[in-house]
Amino acid sequence: MEIPEIKSRLDIIDTAALLGLSIDPITQRTNCPFHDDKDPSLQFSRVRQIATCFSSACSAGTMDIITLTERMMRSTTHEALKYLARLAGEMPQSPKGATAGTGKGPDHHRDFERMGSSLLASTTARKYLEERCIDHKRLDIGYNPYRNAGFNYLKGCVTFPLRDGSGRVHSLYGRSVRANARARHFYTADRRGLYPGYPDKGTERLILTESVIDAATLLSLPGTIEGYGVLALYGTNGLTPEHVHGMRQMADPRELILFLDGDAAGKAAVRKHGNFLTATFPGTAVSVVDTPENEDINSMAQGHEPEVFERLLRERIPFFPSDEKNPDERPSDEKPSDERKKAATARKKRGPPPKKQGPPKARNSIPPTPTG
Repeated sequence: MEIPEIKSRLDIIDTAALLGLSIDPITQRTNCPFHDDKDPSLQFSRVRQIATCFSSACSAGTMDIITLTERMMRSTTHEALKYLARLAGEMPQSPKGATAGTGKGPDHHRDFERMGSSLLASTTARKYLEERCIDHKRLDIGYNPYRNAGFNYLKGCVTFPLRDGSGRVHSLYGRSVRANARARHFYTADRRGLYPGYPDKGTERLILTESVIDAATLLSLPGTIEGYGVLALYGTNGLTPEHVHGMRQMADPRELILFLDGDAAGKAAVRKHGNFLTATFPGTAVSVVDTPENEDINSMAQGHEPEVFERLLRERIPFFPSDEKNPDERPSDEKPSDERKKAATARKKRGPPPKKQGPPKARNSIPPTPTG
């Protein structure tokens, strides 16, 4: 990928945030990381795509996205360009599993079509999905078996397609069907694409989940999420420039909804991503679903009735940026906002979400077939 194309695909402020800088959404300033800066002196310009430190105590001067990345990573220009090319969606190196002698990586779009047939032939894979309340009849899902695997990557995994803006499968996410807590999640090399795809231009309210599995869970409940789009992040640190690019394709985004896990990592990610999204989409509301403690979307689908999602979405609350004091940062003698007070009162009244009665119900009745 040529340098002009890298610059055309990436935004310097979005990239700086991914590199760890917290930029004021109004002034577009932050403390310069290249000197002891107590008064924010690093000024960004989204129009000119540059950052300039105006402190006389700093030699950083004016930087474009490449120079800024190089200095933030303390790397060579070549290493910075490789990093930015990956962010921009380029595949500078051949992925593992490339066809010998061709110099090309696997065709994930073609491979995924074949994996779909393998799923239909495997009771193991279908049972795995049913137990996790994921509707393989409704969604595009594949499977690459351990035995007689058609491909030398993502063996023993149900697979989900990561699509580009045109809908083509560029990469795959794999979830092992074996009970191995140490190695369950896999991506193909040089990940690119979004799940389930780029948001439709007409999407007004978009739910951001912490994982592909969580997004697939919501997509298996179409009545519950009617009127919402769904987009999977790639973990708590997996809000990438491609996600931002995809969200910017929405013609009139009204609301971005963070529906992340209810553990400490998920709550920290809500604060981090909430601040970032508020700054990046200033005309769009950002809200948060109050996920029950130590639950995630998929675990709730397995343990509760689908109505729990309708209620949690209905009772979502506005996100308050850090400079307006997050609840975790509020002094004990300071009263919460009216919105948060109402949400807390509602949670007390309703109590914990109702549990499912009896064993999890199978979503589909599928006749047994030989295991793939």
